[in-house]
Amino acid sequence: MLNIIIDEKTSDYILKKGGILTMEKIIAGSSWASVPVLKVGFGEPETINNYNFYEINNIKIYISKSLTLKGDNLRIQLNSFMKIFKKINVTGLNLV
Repeated sequence: MLNIIIDEKTSDYILKKGGILTMEKIIAGSSWASVPVLKVGFGEPETINNYNFYEINNIKIYISKSLTLKGDNLRIQLNSFMKIFKKINVTGLNLV
């Protein structure tokens, strides 16, 4: 069973953004050098059939089926720089 860890500050931020988080793998780079990158966004995905669904603390989480878990824990944290730039970081997922 997946254990999703979200601290209170992160949970509050996600709920203010609508309470729905989507995680998927995208390929960034050019034709000669590309790398998989985790894209974390707010809102439901267009095709929810391609995602696994979880809910914790009134937050809906969609994780693309193309992503695999490293273990049983998924940590979701809010990082901010100078309180202006905010980013959701996720640990516990494999991109390859």
